[in-house]
Amino acid sequence: MADKERVGFVGLGIMGKHMVRNLIKAGYSLTVYDVVATAMEEVAADGASPASSSKEVAEKAPTVITMVPDSADSEAAILGPDGVLEGASRGSVVIDMSSIAPGTSQKIASACEAKGVDFLDAPVSGGEPGAIAGSLAIMVGGKKQVFDRYVGLLNAMGASIVLCGGYGAGNTTKLANQIIVAANIEAVAEALVLAKKAGLDPNVVFQAIKGGLAGSNVMNAKAPMMIAGDFTPGFRIKLHQKDLHNALLTGKELGVPLPVTSLIQQMLGSLMNDGKQQIPRLTRRLFIPGGNLQTITKSHLARILAEENNLNGTQAKDLVDAFFQALAESIIQGEKIEALGFGVFRVKETNPKNSRNPRTGEAVLVPARRKVMFKPGKVLKGALMKARE
Repeated sequence: MADKERVGFVGLGIMGKHMVRNLIKAGYSLTVYDVVATAMEEVAADGASPASSSKEVAEKAPTVITMVPDSADSEAAILGPDGVLEGASRGSVVIDMSSIAPGTSQKIASACEAKGVDFLDAPVSGGEPGAIAGSLAIMVGGKKQVFDRYVGLLNAMGASIVLCGGYGAGNTTKLANQIIVAANIEAVAEALVLAKKAGLDPNVVFQAIKGGLAGSNVMNAKAPMMIAGDFTPGFRIKLHQKDLHNALLTGKELGVPLPVTSLIQQMLGSLMNDGKQQIPRLTRRLFIPGGNLQTITKSHLARILAEENNLNGTQAKDLVDAFFQALAESIIQGEKIEALGFGVFRVKETNPKNSRNPRTGEAVLVPARRKVMFKPGKVLKGALMKARE
């Protein structure tokens, strides 16, 4: 690959936007596209050039990276109308860094080869912290000669880049990773709850065991957050449940039983059915309503709404603006509000001194049985979830 040539990037979610920033820091010129316009505006402020479609990204950049939620999204972004392949030229490359089913990666690779376009599947592990730090573990599937040409590009986003085999091998490796991470988080959560219920200080238990055989990167990263009630997300339940679903499908195809994976996948499915698909996976056992929750910008909220409700960028932005306007008015007037798809909320003042100032007053919104803290204005504080009647 020519040194520091223009790179295209499709998908600017929690992970993608930070990966774009690291590529810019490494000296690459970026052309980007996302279904949510506000997501493009965020990285445009860092120097990226927005495009109107995935096709336009490929027309302007010989190297295109895709980072989208699931198999269907990868197929749409790469193979669909106005997709990457419609704009790609012979000799260009598509690097799909999405975590998807290995069979889908192989399907996309075949379509790329038919057009003379190189392909790598290169899913990542490390969550948002790894994306920010440029320390992701990148698992790659594809031809070695293509991998060798683009490993330098991948180094701008990751600390560990390994060629795992042919097409689909990167995503098979990622599924193995997700099985281990999910089982580890579940085990850590169970162990800390057991310790706390037995009257022990969970932090003391963590310090005692982290240097032994039970110690792991997952424990070191997640145990302190669980203990502190810090529910800042690096990965949504919905996406991990999707990964375990893909693992089970792959296991079925290969005749491999995955009993622990099946159990945890059912737990995550139950959480999603209870309306908690947007909160961090580790809050299942230690969730404290109104506790130390995440801070999310309007643009992030718009992206989530677009993904969950099949909205375009303008529709999602309008919905967010309408929600904040309704929320501000409800705090001043003390009325019930129905915010265009969020459901009916009961508003209670929690800061009476500032109750007539919607920019500083906080409100507790109670959708159905769930309590979430929101702060009106540009920043939304709380675990985002789609409220149900």
